[in-house]
Amino acid sequence: MSSINRLFKNTAVLFSSTVFQRLTGLITNIILIRYLGPEIFGRYSFILVFVFMVDTIMCYGIDVLMVREIAKNQTNGKSIFQNILSFKIILIPIVIAATLGVLSFIDLTQKMKFLILLLVFFQIFYGFSKTFCSFFSAYEQFRYVALIDIVFSSLKTILILAVVMLDLGLNYIVLGISSSYFAVFLVAIFIYHYKFNSISFEMDWKWIKENFLSSLWFILFTIIFGYYWKIDQRIT
Repeated sequence: MSSINRLFKNTAVLFSSTVFQRLTGLITNIILIRYLGPEIFGRYSFILVFVFMVDTIMCYGIDVLMVREIAKNQTNGKSIFQNILSFKIILIPIVIAATLGVLSFIDLTQKMKFLILLLVFFQIFYGFSKTFCSFFSAYEQFRYVALIDIVFSSLKTILILAVVMLDLGLNYIVLGISSSYFAVFLVAIFIYHYKFNSISFEMDWKWIKENFLSSLWFILFTIIFGYYWKIDQRIT
């Protein structure tokens, strides 16, 4: 396949999945606003914005670095990917402990704290699925990225609509989103295992040390600008 054809195919696939995600997101948001009302939808938005911070720490910096490093030398792709997975596993208890620490200083009901912690926990699985997507992107396998995005958007939309139709409330909406996070994580593992390699882990501290500073700066940039953009998006 020529470079032009490959570029066109990858662009078309990603564009289609992006349009699908935007449409399903618009539909679910409209339905949720009408179903939950201003006050409860505000709580729902606060939960998502809080969890967005965890998503930032678990994904953006180190995943971008992985794509860059694999693009430089694809023969080391598996080793780099194993390092990223191992590093992220180390981050899990740190993220959960940090979440518990922050929640202890925020004046929220126990129910809200539980919902936030629940979604943060399952967001970690979604963060790993994004790492798989970054790995697929580094090898220009964008059809797998699009498939994962479409599966996630479809499942989340179906579960949210089911909760609304059954009138189960905010708790089950968060549970539905959590379930979709975990399901798409399983899909990502399935694709990687059968199309690339079996899952394995490796920890090269030298590589982590050399790339950690760049990742940290990217995370800080995303938090400063992306966090406030996310808040504005939810408010408006």
